Amino acid sequence: MSSAASKPQGSARLGLTLRQVLVEPRRGFASATKVAERRARAGNRRAEGWTPYLLAALGGAAVMSLWLKLAGLAELRHVPVAAFRWPNLIAALLIGALLGLGSHALWSRAGPSIIGLLHGESSARDCRIVWGAAALPQAIGLATLLPLDLLLVGFKIYATDNLGDSVVTAWAAFSLAVALALAVWSVYLLIRGIETTAQLPSRRAAVVAAGAAACIAAPTILLFAGLSLMAERL
Repeated sequence: MSSAASKPQGSARLGLTLRQVLVEPRRGFASATKVAERRARAGNRRAEGWTPYLLAALGGAAVMSLWLKLAGLAELRHVPVAAFRWPNLIAALLIGALLGLGSHALWSRAGPSIIGLLHGESSARDCRIVWGAAALPQAIGLATLLPLDLLLVGFKIYATDNLGDSVVTAWAAFSLAVALALAVWSVYLLIRGIETTAQLPSRRAAVVAAGAAACIAAPTILLFAGLSLMAERL
């Protein structure tokens, strides 16, 4: 069969696997790792493909979007809508995507060791697959909520000004609630993925997932500390 004919089959298989991850996590993660094993035996250098990296980047951008909303609501940042424009939003999402990729890479290094400490076993490749697939709800949320947020509310949803209109306020609250629910869903998928690929019970998988959270916090703290230092020197 030609490579041109195999590409649609590969895309269909990927779509089915991602759907299984969402609705049947254990089966979906098991299927994803089996596909990666077959690709590795066939000599593919990057057996997991590029999808986990793409999803990690989109997940990072989604988390940044959620942070902008939450930080404004909790008054942790003060940015009036007049000072928030497209370059601000694009830069924030790009930083989030880079943090997502950095966390993904860090987890692929630290994950197998953390899992080993809890008497499980996992490869760096499987850790990358689990992280990327667990970010799928975040990626879906970003693709769905971001256009609607900008269409219905505009930059106000990321600024700290009073939203004013009751309909706009209601949508902003709904959007935030959905984003938080998707974040919880991603955490659930991460635990299920670790449980499946590392053969760990749920409680130990949850502990490992806490280690994954540290992999998100570390590059984030370093980045913002670096930005603060640069701002002081400039």
